[in-house]
Amino acid sequence: MHLMQEHFGSLTVIPKEVVQTRWKNAFIEPLEPDDSDEERPLKRKLHNKYRLLFVNKVCKAYYTWDQIKADDGSLVMVALYDENNIKITSGPLSSASVEVVALHGDFNFNASQDYWTSEEFNDSIACPAPGEEASSVSVLGGDRILVLADGEACLSDAFFKRTSICARTGMFKMGVMLANAQDERVQEGISEPFRDLIRMPQ
Repeated sequence: MHLMQEHFGSLTVIPKEVVQTRWKNAFIEPLEPDDSDEERPLKRKLHNKYRLLFVNKVCKAYYTWDQIKADDGSLVMVALYDENNIKITSGPLSSASVEVVALHGDFNFNASQDYWTSEEFNDSIACPAPGEEASSVSVLGGDRILVLADGEACLSDAFFKRTSICARTGMFKMGVMLANAQDERVQEGISEPFRDLIRMPQ
C-alpha cells in the first residue's frame, strides 16, 4: 500500500460530477488541458440551452436621434434559438418580452467567449456619464422593450440619446436580454461593435 501511495501520490482524482455539470440549463464541458502549462486549470466551455441573437448586422456607425437600422437598411431583428441553433417558435419563451440595451464595445472583445453570466452582461451596460439627470437611465431611447412573436422581433422605433464617447472604448455594442426573469436561463445576445456620433446641424 505504501508503495502504491508513493507511485500514485502525484495523481489527482477528478470526481465525475466535475466532468459534466448541469445547473439551470448551463452545461460545463471540459476541454483538453493545455500541455504547455501543466499547472493551468482545466479549460471549460459553457453554453446555455437558449440564447438570444441579433439576426442581421448592425451598422458600423450611427448618429444620435436617428432610427436604429441594420446595415442593409432593414429593421434590426432579434430571435431566440436553442442549443442546436433552431429558432424557438412555440412555448412561453417564444412570446417573451426582451429588452435592447447599449453595451460597452469591449464586452466579449473579438467574440472570444461562447458564454457569459448575467452579472457580466449587466456590468457592461453603458450608462450616461456621472452627474447626468437620473431619468437618463439608458443611452437608448424609443421602444426598447420588444415582444417576441414566434421567437423573433424587430427593433422598429429606437435611437441613441448619447454618443459612444461615454463608452470605455469609444464604441458601443447592442445587447438583448429577457425583460423579465424566467426559470430558464436565456443567454443574452450581443451585436458587433460600432460608433455612435453626433448628428451635426446642416
